[in-house]
Amino acid sequence: MSRALDPQKPPERELRRQIKDALQAKGFLVLYLEESKGYGRPGTPGLPDLVAIRKGEYVWIEVKSLTGQLQAAQADLHRLMRAAGANVIVARSTDDVRDL
Repeated sequence: MSRALDPQKPPERELRRQIKDALQAKGFLVLYLEESKGYGRPGTPGLPDLVAIRKGEYVWIEVKSLTGQLQAAQADLHRLMRAAGANVIVARSTDDVRDL
């Protein structure tokens, strides 16, 4: 039995697409940083889902559902990235990227 999706609470995959589309409409180049899933490509635990680039500005974006929580590796890496001067945000809706 399939579960009906609540349009007010999209799954992270759909939310990621909405955020990517919203940023592209604002002129950002948006890259999806897919997990390696063990296919022989080394990954960085906690790396944000998206990086948006425009006019030399980089924004690292972790996409989470309204109830999604950061994993410890994500929180740790985001803290290190911010300490190095990176702009890292957690986006739970397109509202979170509206002012970029």
